[in-house]
Amino acid sequence: MTKELERRIVEEIVRLVPAENQEKLNSFIRSRPLAKTGEETINFTIEGYKVAFYQYEDLITKEKLLEIWLYDVNEPIGYVRLDPEWKNPNDDGKKRWEITRAYIRPKYRGRKLSPLFIKIALGLAKKANAFSVTAYPRHVAMLVSLIEEGFTTQEGNYDYTLRRIFRQGRRWYNKNTSARRLYYAQEFRPFIQEGSFIMEKRVKRKTFWDFLLEKI
Repeated sequence: MTKELERRIVEEIVRLVPAENQEKLNSFIRSRPLAKTGEETINFTIEGYKVAFYQYEDLITKEKLLEIWLYDVNEPIGYVRLDPEWKNPNDDGKKRWEITRAYIRPKYRGRKLSPLFIKIALGLAKKANAFSVTAYPRHVAMLVSLIEEGFTTQEGNYDYTLRRIFRQGRRWYNKNTSARRLYYAQEFRPFIQEGSFIMEKRVKRKTFWDFLLEKI
């Protein structure tokens, strides 16, 4: 997928989803069918890629989440599931969106589609005037994509090591994609297996007071 096509898809999604108003957004999500029903829903097509909007009901909390599916014509490629009201365990009162899950079918992996799903979340969070987007990296490919898009860990404990591995993979295996994937799988997997950690990227513009507080 080209950067231009990626940009056009993200812009159209941001245009269609009323993320700027939480009440309208909740209504938009609730009015969408579940993906598993196969019912007709709002969709659009750009250069052979179809995008459709669904809802997902969390089995535990019963919250309605936004699910955006990507299709190759009519064959499903994958989806990104977003929680526009993610609750920070620290309860700092800041509005955050979460990439709850991003899935790409095996036959479509390796086509650089993970960045598209991340950019969709970032675009919608910006429209909603949220503070940030969070994500839990469930697999190596997602972790690599999050680092590439500028996400850092909330605690900050692993950031230096994660970025060092990322840069080394790019430098050592710049023209050998297969070798780079193998290297990342070997180096990053222990971090994912060790336990959960949340990654985050701020989307809200920093104010003058933010810069002052950073200096204190």
